[in-house]
Amino acid sequence: GAVLFSTMLSGHESEWTPPSALNYREITNLPPGSYTFCVRALDTITGETSTDEVRFRISPAWYETWWMRAIFIIVGCLLIYVIIDRCKRVVKHIIERRHKETQEKDRLNLEIKRKSSELADSDINMQRKNDILNDVNARLSEILRTSSPSDSPAAILDKIREVRQSLRFHSSTDFNWQRLEENFNIVFDNLLQELIHRYPSLTRNDIKLCSYLKMNLSTKEIATLLNVSERSVESNRYRLRKKLGLPTGQSFIDFFNSIS
Repeated sequence: GAVLFSTMLSGHESEWTPPSALNYREITNLPPGSYTFCVRALDTITGETSTDEVRFRISPAWYETWWMRAIFIIVGCLLIYVIIDRCKRVVKHIIERRHKETQEKDRLNLEIKRKSSELADSDINMQRKNDILNDVNARLSEILRTSSPSDSPAAILDKIREVRQSLRFHSSTDFNWQRLEENFNIVFDNLLQELIHRYPSLTRNDIKLCSYLKMNLSTKEIATLLNVSERSVESNRYRLRKKLGLPTGQSFIDFFNSIS
């Protein structure tokens, strides 16, 4: 008990501990680094002091080393890259799926419009034919009712000519064109309205011809619908090309597709 000890851990402490008879000291939770443990002994009888020191180093834990931190950073960057790449793939997949759904929806809507237009046109044509047949039947019935054996053949022929003139009139009449035009604009996104807006000089017959050309009908089919000759259709096509300013190599279908 004649010797007292004081200690100081250089690098962790800046002052000596009070003198004590204990010849040991416990220090915990030291961070990694270099230290010097200093001990000073005091002889209480003679008053002499002596000092000694021990240098030591505490290494960091394996997960605190620079190379481990570098690995953590690299792994973290890889994880972030994988997560971002995965998110991009998911977003791309969602966008592609929605795009396909939109395309399919548009295709179905167009198909419904086309079928509705075909039904409407069929109904119009059927109604028109019925009207013509009813009118012809009524006129022929009138001829039978009013004719007698004493009537001259010339008079009967005149009445038959009137029926034929009526048939030609119905064939050349612009029947329900407004309704057909509305159905066409529904199916082809107001193409005819856009043509009228861009080319005010187009006549009603030009617009009809545009609609038939857009439906890719042949010259013979167009001639039948317009009740004109095929040569007239070709002439009208040539004049229409001039009005629209189409170059020689461009087809009507390509031109209409560029507008719609």
